Amino acid sequence: MNDTARPAPGELTALVRAESAHPASTAARALVDAIRARFGDDLFGVLFYGSCRRSAAPEGLLDFYVVLDGTRSLGRFESALLVVLPPNVYYLECPLEGARVADARVRSKVTVVTRGAFRRGTSGRWFHSYLWGRFSQPTSIVWARDPAARQELEDALARATLTFLRRVLPLLASTFSAADLWTTGLGTSYRTELRSERAAKLARLYADEADYLDAVTRAGAAAAGFAMPVDGVFTNPLSPARRRLGWAAWRVRMVTGTLLSFLRILKSAWTFDGGLDYAVWKLERQSGRTIPIPPEVRARPWRHAPAFFWRLYREGVFR
Repeated sequence: MNDTARPAPGELTALVRAESAHPASTAARALVDAIRARFGDDLFGVLFYGSCRRSAAPEGLLDFYVVLDGTRSLGRFESALLVVLPPNVYYLECPLEGARVADARVRSKVTVVTRGAFRRGTSGRWFHSYLWGRFSQPTSIVWARDPAARQELEDALARATLTFLRRVLPLLASTFSAADLWTTGLGTSYRTELRSERAAKLARLYADEADYLDAVTRAGAAAAGFAMPVDGVFTNPLSPARRRLGWAAWRVRMVTGTLLSFLRILKSAWTFDGGLDYAVWKLERQSGRTIPIPPEVRARPWRHAPAFFWRLYREGVFR
C-alpha cells in the first residue's frame, strides 16, 4: 500500500468522528429532509459544512454535500454532467416549521457527487484540492444510509485532512505554527477556484475552529511528515527541492482549477437556479465590490460568462 492510500491515524480519525457528529441546526435538519425526498434511494450520505454550520440560526445559503450511490434520481443529461465534470450543484429550499415569521423558508446550495468520486477526491491519490481541501475543514455528517456508510464517510474526511496536511507542507517555512499551516493552506486552495479570501477572513476562519484544527494538526503530524510541535512550533523537514516541487504542483492546481471552475459555473446554468447570481454574490462578498452582470452574460451565460469572469480575474476580483 503506498503512502497516499494508507488510512489516517486512529487519533485523527477519532477527532474527525467526534466533530462530524456535531448536531445540526433546525434549519439544516429541515433541509436534510428535503434532500432525502429529492434524491431518494440513491442517497448515501449528507454532509454539512461552511460558515452556516457554526450558527444556530444561520442566514444565507446553507452548504450541503450529497454523496450518491446511484443516479436514478437524476435525469440522463444531469447524470452525464456528473460523470464528465463533477460535481453537480442544485438549489433547494423548504419551509421552516415553527418559525416566528410566516412562510419562513430556508435555502441551500446542494453539491452532488458520486460515492466513488468522493472517495477518490478526498484521498492523496487526487491531485486537485477541490474535495480534500474543502473537507479537511470541520464537517458534520447529518445523515448516512447506515452505520457502515457513516464510517466510510468518516474515513474519507480523515483522509482529506491528512492529504491537506501533506500537500500544504511544501508551502511552509522551516518552522511554522498550526495557524500558519491552515491560513496558508486554505488561502492557497481557495486560489485554485473562483474564490478570493482576504488574510483577515482566513485568520478569522482559523480562529473560529482553532481548537479542532490544532488538534487534528498534532494528530496527523507524524503521518503527514513533520514532527510534533515544541512550544507550539512545528519543524518542516522537507528539502528546498521538495518544497519547490510542491509549489510547482500548487501552481498547476491554480491554473487548471480556475479553468475547471469556469466550466462548473457554466454547467450550473443547467442545474442551479440562479447559479450565475450566486457566483457573483460570492465574489462580491469576498472582494467587497459591486459586480453588475451584463445583459448579454445573463441572457447567454454559456457564450459570454467565460470572458466575463476572465475580466474579473484580470481586475483582481479573485486570484
